Amino acid sequence: MRKNIEKAVYWWIKAAKQGHASAQCNLGNCYYDGEGVTWSFKKAAFWYAKAAEQGVAGAQFNLALLYDSGRGVIKDIKKAVYWHTKAAEQGIPQSQFLLWWYYISGLEVRKNTKKAVYWLTKAAEQGYRDAKEILARRNSRLKSEGK
Repeated sequence: MRKNIEKAVYWWIKAAKQGHASAQCNLGNCYYDGEGVTWSFKKAAFWYAKAAEQGVAGAQFNLALLYDSGRGVIKDIKKAVYWHTKAAEQGIPQSQFLLWWYYISGLEVRKNTKKAVYWLTKAAEQGYRDAKEILARRNSRLKSEGK
């Protein structure tokens, strides 16, 4: 069967308007990429928000990225952290890694090394390469310092 994105979008719109979370997330992806629809970060954010509120981890992650960058929404790091936390709690390693960055840097959140290491460890446990490398360097440094 050939891929027909326009037909898929047609059916996703129908399902999304009825509250189907996966269809809402799929529409968000289409608008984000401009695939089968006219590209629009604003519409992507709208549909991601609908799906994110229903607990779709991928939509939560993507919505967090939009809040972090200010694409389609007013830039709001606190909302980005909120949605990354929701996604991270569901096991999205990219969100876990980004939460490490927020908490270690104190970017728009209170600097919290304990939370930072917690999220870094979660991402590393899932095989997220950058997290594994940073955690290994950190642990090596602590070992050499006798901690």
